[in-house]
Amino acid sequence: MAVTENTAQATILTETPNENFFSSGMRSRVDRWMDTLWAGGVNNPMDSIEQLSYLLFLRLLSERDEQYSVIQRDYKPIFRDEWARYAWGNFVTLTSDELFDSLRGAIEKLHELPGLSQTGRELFRNANLKIYDRPTLKSVITGIHSIDLSGRDGRDLKGDMYEYLLSKLSQSGTNGQFRTPRHIVDLIVRMVDPRPNQRVIDPACGTGGFLVKAYNHILREHTRPADLERGDLDGGLLSASQWTFLEEHAFTGYDNDANMVKLAIMNLYLHQLEKARIGYFNPLTMTKGSQYPGQRYDVILANPPFAGKIESE
Repeated sequence: MAVTENTAQATILTETPNENFFSSGMRSRVDRWMDTLWAGGVNNPMDSIEQLSYLLFLRLLSERDEQYSVIQRDYKPIFRDEWARYAWGNFVTLTSDELFDSLRGAIEKLHELPGLSQTGRELFRNANLKIYDRPTLKSVITGIHSIDLSGRDGRDLKGDMYEYLLSKLSQSGTNGQFRTPRHIVDLIVRMVDPRPNQRVIDPACGTGGFLVKAYNHILREHTRPADLERGDLDGGLLSASQWTFLEEHAFTGYDNDANMVKLAIMNLYLHQLEKARIGYFNPLTMTKGSQYPGQRYDVILANPPFAGKIESE
């Protein structure tokens, strides 16, 4: 389906993708977390979002571990034996130095957790706790523990919350990096129109915005109109094989900034794309053997940086 610039812009302007997020009061909570971290000595927005990413992932991983333990008889919890002390519920009851020391141990060692996905290992690789002020750490832990992350009216509040967090980078221009404006990403994705069973890559993915929007676009194009009217983006018209390809093979992103890679991993994780391939890599100066450039892709979505230079060897 051809989409003209005018019609695409009109569609974008009439959408209200974050309506439930704003009405839920979660926006003000996120703002309070950022203000609390700033007052507690975490003054770089990149560091603040990184620290919140670790805590959110730890809570969600622990909750999923508990849910699987209930519904699957043969499921072996990830947080068991010597790793049980790193489950989220333990940190909620701790305070002061005990909380800091325990959480620091979890963040620094979690990449070694048996059963943790490759996504989780990449997220926690070389990770460390930077919230040194104990009352600030306790306040943020309590705040994250108190929020309801379940979806409402078909909306995924986790993904919306994280996108709002990432918007703080756009406002600050941290380290000279600015995220591509959301309406520009929407317009490009609509015009390119990625389809099921296509491999999509962003070789300068930043926080993964193009990949998330491509995923949502495919879901929207394969959701029944009646469900869309209710705000339910469920991809109900996709076949089982298309779902498998979409979740496990469709999306690849690279960036040469290790911090951005972590944010992209968390962004896609919160949008149900835990198995997307996100990695630290510069496609202009490096090779990845059989994976890249040997891997072929159907769609390239990118807004690469247009500043800087590459040094020759």
